[in-house]
Amino acid sequence: MIKHCPIAQFAKSDPNAPAIITSSIIITYKDLNQQITQISNYLNTLPKYQPIQWKSGSSTEEIALLWACFRSNRIAFPINPKFPPSYIDSLKHQTNSLIVTPQDILTGSTTSTETSAQLNLGQTATYLLTSGTSGHPKVAFHTLKNYIINASGTLYNIPLIPSDRWLLNLPLYHVGGLGILMRCFLSRAAVVLPNPTMSISTLIDHAKISHISAIPTQLKILLDEERNHHPTLHAVLIGGAKCPQDLIQKAIDFQLPIHTTYGLTEMTSQVTTSEPQASIEELTTSGSLLCDRELKISSTNEIWVKGPCLFQGYLTSHPHPYEKTTYLALTEDGWFQTNDTGHIDSKGRLVITGRLDRLIISGGENIHPEEIESTLLAMDEIQSAIVKATFDPKWGQRPIAYISTKTPLSEALKKKIISHLNERLPKYKHPDQILPSEMINKTWKQ
Repeated sequence: MIKHCPIAQFAKSDPNAPAIITSSIIITYKDLNQQITQISNYLNTLPKYQPIQWKSGSSTEEIALLWACFRSNRIAFPINPKFPPSYIDSLKHQTNSLIVTPQDILTGSTTSTETSAQLNLGQTATYLLTSGTSGHPKVAFHTLKNYIINASGTLYNIPLIPSDRWLLNLPLYHVGGLGILMRCFLSRAAVVLPNPTMSISTLIDHAKISHISAIPTQLKILLDEERNHHPTLHAVLIGGAKCPQDLIQKAIDFQLPIHTTYGLTEMTSQVTTSEPQASIEELTTSGSLLCDRELKISSTNEIWVKGPCLFQGYLTSHPHPYEKTTYLALTEDGWFQTNDTGHIDSKGRLVITGRLDRLIISGGENIHPEEIESTLLAMDEIQSAIVKATFDPKWGQRPIAYISTKTPLSEALKKKIISHLNERLPKYKHPDQILPSEMINKTWKQ
């Protein structure tokens, strides 16, 4: 299946429309298309079979390189820049990738004749790292069709118009960041790059941002900032973890247009999302199923998904240059087992309860760490929370909480936290210890 590149189309129909907005410049669709063409010409001189790997940094050059990979039938492999050099090198050998630097590849390219602006929707478009139940990263791969269908379903629920601006505050080595690009470039909207010198609140007002994606911790930071009223905001998409009800209520009180969502790498981003102007009852769920997706709950309360958004599989190690050795474990009738747990409420909305691989079984009782984390994050004093299991000779397992706080974790604050938990959770779900987050590595190295 072939599709004409939307960026090339908009470069002709509306060349001066903003495609990428930074703190210093505006890249129009015409400018972006020229950069993509320039890089595509260079990529076409390289061996066809090698994926293009780079350290991701959400720059204009990286976006142009990514799209040039799509146009020239190359596999884009953006990776976390925090990875150590030895791990980056192992990924290179595992995937037979060519390592490049986006800035250098644009500078070293030369403008020449126009390259094809056709997109092969069936081609493998990206390699992305995702963690499985073992926690060991796996290389997942997607086609352009996966991305476009996922974005189209999202746009049906949260439409974009050319004047909209979506903040790219999720990394491009994650489907969440790639999804923002796809939604904007299908709609002739603009992507706004983060400015590390500005708070999110300031950047929203300065760049007239209409849409943002965030995890609950980022929403908490936004709500803690002085300016909470942002008239340009049309949608705040919250995912990545369950959002505490107290935080949702606070966002509603500040009239933030929030949506809650559930998604995963293997489904190329969103699966369910709440509707615009949803009630707090709906926002405490992950919303309803988006179009072109299927979802069901198994007998063990595991969430199963399928549909045209479903990725193509995981890459096994050391592929032959001209072949991909892959695997994709599905049920007999084609369902992908997510390892997430949940249920469907009486109105057909998805409620996430946790993950099978994080489940703590204590004295025969099931404890979901996500529920404890969500309850802790509802306190203004707590900035982040991670709950892990520890062995207990009597109960088998017990939870321990590691938290970061705005002020030092004093005994008085611990008592306040325990009081907060007493009001919201049964005693057996209380963490046996509440420790500062910096102790998590020390504890788990013992």
